[in-house]
Amino acid sequence: MMMDASRKAFNLRVFTMPVSKYINNQGDFPMSVAQNRTIPLLRVSGYWLIVMSVIHLLVDILYCFEPWSDIVRSGVFNAVDPYFDRGAAFWMLMLSPFLFALGQLCFWAQEHNVRLPVFMGWNLLITSAFGAFLMPISGFWGLIPPALLMLVESQRHNAVTSKHGVAPL
Repeated sequence: MMMDASRKAFNLRVFTMPVSKYINNQGDFPMSVAQNRTIPLLRVSGYWLIVMSVIHLLVDILYCFEPWSDIVRSGVFNAVDPYFDRGAAFWMLMLSPFLFALGQLCFWAQEHNVRLPVFMGWNLLITSAFGAFLMPISGFWGLIPPALLMLVESQRHNAVTSKHGVAPL
């Protein structure tokens, strides 16, 4: 608890005291100060992905109510194949927890000042762009902005860490 209190006090000092107070003897800023002075893009991505996961879940429940009813009536076990509508409802539901977890990972990385691997942003961008190409009327378009924000934040983190002598990941 003391660590949390001192961390909050440090964060308050970053925004209330002149930045020159935090310059070390080599004229550099500590990384946490530089990070706090920028827009938290990973936090924005995290909120975006969590909202998308909740919307995805709600649309699945409302739009695919009939296939889910059929799955329950069939006894749940082995009730999805070979029915296309049940399979679509199942896979739509299965994506929601992964989007939620990716949003939480973005929050965690922002909180701990950790750069997400750049391949995560590229993977989400390529997958969502390909999905939007194959299914233009879909929610895949909604995953492109957080992917781009993840890539921008990764590049920003590389610039800050390389400027301060810390090797980028």
